[in-house]
Formats: sequence, structure tokens, C-alpha cells
Amino acid sequence: MSDRRGIVLVLVLVVITLLALGALTLSELTVAERRAAQLTGQQAQARALAESGVEFARHFLDSDPDTQNQAGGWYDNAQQFCASVVLDGADPKDRGRFTILAPRVDDTTDTQVRYGLSDESARINLATVLALDKKTPGTGDQILMNLPGMTQDIADALGVTREPTPRLRHVAHIGVGARVFSYAVHGETPPPDPVRVELIAPEGALWTWGPEDAKDRVTGPALDFCLLVTQRRHRDDLALAVTGPAATEWMAIAQAFAGAAGTGRSPGQFG
Repeated sequence: MSDRRGIVLVLVLVVITLLALGALTLSELTVAERRAAQLTGQQAQARALAESGVEFARHFLDSDPDTQNQAGGWYDNAQQFCASVVLDGADPKDRGRFTILAPRVDDTTDTQVRYGLSDESARINLATVLALDKKTPGTGDQILMNLPGMTQDIADALGVTREPTPRLRHVAHIGVGARVFSYAVHGETPPPDPVRVELIAPEGALWTWGPEDAKDRVTGPALDFCLLVTQRRHRDDLALAVTGPAATEWMAIAQAFAGAAGTGRSPGQFG
């Protein structure tokens, strides 16, 4: 009888041990799953904060240069790019921030990093671009044209075409406002006659400057107007309609950049 009681006691102890181990395992799994859920949430939150930083940088670069300079510029600007708060909270642990870092390549300071952006247009792997373009013709042109700092002169040197964007409005606005300057650099005085400018934006909208009843007018694609006032194309190579002596005289000397009077381009220079 005592032997049976001993066996039962051993079985009870085994069962209790197994139950304890099961409870311990369940507890550890619960803690692990909770920690995994926390880590997943933190990873998602970190990704969202990083994407917020990317969108902030994109919005900053989309603004005009004057606005960028007034905000401190994009190269080294701790006020804009260091620990910027996205999600605020009473507890510092609940706050979400992003910081944009870039390597410092100058020798003016011991600091190895700066808070700002980098122009990567000069660091592209041309061998990769050529390989992609060989596989899918036209891909190389598209990659190059989407690089920051890509100018019309670079595009002309590469023999590729830039796709116009709504940001041309800034160039067009400067070009219209520089009418008096265009005469000044030639030592002349502009005529008193107003000029109406009507341009078709890349997305099809109509951009206008000047009084509607003006007899002198310049109309056509916004891209063509911008190429003319920046002296990147000759008027004969563009689809601009110029009416009236004041408009004709202005378009012959239009200049939207600082410095001495430019020499412009020759007809048919770019095919």
C-alpha cells in the first residue's frame, strides 16, 4: 500500500513539474510576443518618422531658392534638419523626431557630419546607367534627367530631353519681371507699352502676366518662353507667337539671369 502511495506522490510531483514548466513557457512566450509586438510597432514608427523626414526634405527642395535660403539653406541647417519633431508628447519617450545627416567633406571644422542634404548628381555610376540603357533604351536618359542639379546646358551636352514640370512657373515669373533688366544690360530704356504674356503650362494650365487688353503679346508653351528668356534657345527654334513692336523688341534681348548681356544662341544650334 505504501509503495502505491509513493508512486502516486511521484506522479503528482511530475505533473506539478510539467504544469509549472508549461506555465513558465507560456509566460515566456507571452513576454516574447509582447516584446515582438513592441519592436514591430517601434520599427513601423521609426519607418514612418524616416518617411516624414524624406517628405520634409522633398518639400524643402521643391520650394524656391529664396525660401530655402531664408530658412537656412539645405547644406548645413541644424534648425531644419536636426531632431525635428514630428509627433509631440508630454513624455519625451513618446516624441517622434527625425534627423537628416550627411558627411562633412570640408576641413573647416572637426565635426565629421552636418545636418543637411547632399547633391548626389555627381556620384552616379555611369556604367550602371549605360547597362540599364542598353537593356531598356531610354532608361539612361530618364535617370540622368531626374538627378538634382540637372541643367539645360548639361542636358544639351548629353543630347537628352528634359521633361518640363510646373516649377517652370518660377523661371517664367522671373523672366517676365526681368523685362526692365533686359533693357538695362543693353543700356536701353524699355518702351511704356505693356506686354501680355500667356503661357501654356506643362500640365495644360494657363499662366498669365500683364493686362488682358495689351496690344503687345507673347503666347506659347511655358517651356519655350523659359528657354528664350534664359537664352538657351533662339526664338526661331521656338513655338512662341510674338505680336507687337514692344513684345518683339523685348524677346530679342530677353534675359532672366544676372550679369552682362548674354550672347544667346544661334538658330538651329541644337537641331
